[in-house]
Amino acid sequence: LSLSAMLLGTGKSKHFGRTGPKPILLTEERRAERESNASMRRSHRRRRVHWKMLEKKKRGGAKIPVLAPTHRVIQRWKAFMVIPLLYEQWAFPFRLALESPSLHSNLFVVDVLADGLMVCDMLVQLWTMVPAKPDPKNAAQAAGKESDKESQWSDSFKDIALHYYTVVFPTQMMPSVFYYVATIAFNDDQTMNHSTASWQLWLWWASTLGRFVPRSARLMSWW
Repeated sequence: LSLSAMLLGTGKSKHFGRTGPKPILLTEERRAERESNASMRRSHRRRRVHWKMLEKKKRGGAKIPVLAPTHRVIQRWKAFMVIPLLYEQWAFPFRLALESPSLHSNLFVVDVLADGLMVCDMLVQLWTMVPAKPDPKNAAQAAGKESDKESQWSDSFKDIALHYYTVVFPTQMMPSVFYYVATIAFNDDQTMNHSTASWQLWLWWASTLGRFVPRSARLMSWW
């Protein structure tokens, strides 16, 4: 074949009857094919970077890491929370025997400090993993097989908030709200005494019982 035929690809092989080698010059067809391939690579690269950015944003959205309940920080915090729980074991019978609703008593001040620790405990629990719901699509869990440790806990803020405000908040925090409402409402009644208990005093005692029972159950579960 001649050099011009090799460059333009118009020659044919004498022995096999096939066309000669492809032209090495950049024709219009090859230029269009190269541009289409380059655009496909650029679009694919943009999509890949886009998804990586989304995954990175999803992983790094929370500045404070969500910890498992078995983490040593959570365990030490639970041990520290024994202090307000033990205080409630002493304060409840003291209220029944000697105390009356008052915003100026020393016991009320300590109640506020103890409930302040409960508010801090709320924040800690909102950054603590909760048990993951079983996935019906997972064949291993459906068959009752043991899964890995990471799949036992959920770090989704939606699951954590749902678990806290439906399970923990009604028993640990709402009774304190009723207690403070009753204390403020019956604070001005100066005729209260334990020899002739009025209905206001009975309601106040009932509000203190709402604090005592769930915190006692939590203390027993910790031991």
